[in-house]
Amino acid sequence: MKKIFLFTFFVILILLSIFVFILSTKGIETSRFNSIISTKINKIDNKINIQIEKIKIKLDFKELSFFLLIKDPNIKFSNEKIIINEIKAYSNLRSLIKQDFKINKIFINTGYMKVKVIKKIILTAKPSNLKSLLLNNIRKGSIKTKINLELDKDNNIENYNIDGVVKLASGIIINNEEFEKTNFIFALSKDEGTISSINGNIFDFKINSGKINYVNKN
Repeated sequence: MKKIFLFTFFVILILLSIFVFILSTKGIETSRFNSIISTKINKIDNKINIQIEKIKIKLDFKELSFFLLIKDPNIKFSNEKIIINEIKAYSNLRSLIKQDFKINKIFINTGYMKVKVIKKIILTAKPSNLKSLLLNNIRKGSIKTKINLELDKDNNIENYNIDGVVKLASGIIINNEEFEKTNFIFALSKDEGTISSINGNIFDFKINSGKINYVNKN
């Protein structure tokens, strides 16, 4: 009896290990969430049209959480193509089993997008310094970003980290001074941020490796 129990235990343990290995590496493909995610996104803004071919359920050991992985979704906003390489929507196993699952964290990895496209997207966003900067100060350029959003139980943004690269940006900053063909790397959070590797023409000066840090506790 003891041998049967031990054998059964080891079989279950091996099967569980294989299942966890598959979840953390290849993932399990499903189409169950395609329409649910499309509906949720459309409720946020009906100008967003998203078509998803594949969704995988995977396990993130670092976060000790499950997530839905969406690769190369076809997304349009007001008929403008939005280049998204990857979306990860984190949730717990109980929520994934239910039809109306709850998302507590979202990771978005974009390709390079023109500033004019991003301006159209953020026009409907809530007022913020970043929105004001993009709409009023930057005229041209391309932006590639990685966005991490932490959500509360009501799906409101509780915390965020955004980093990325800006290429060949042109526009105006302090006292209508212009900058042209400027490249830089940025990292923004709720209370602080860094703009580094600034390279371009600013205030009629050629800058090769500039850096700006800021803290905003208010």
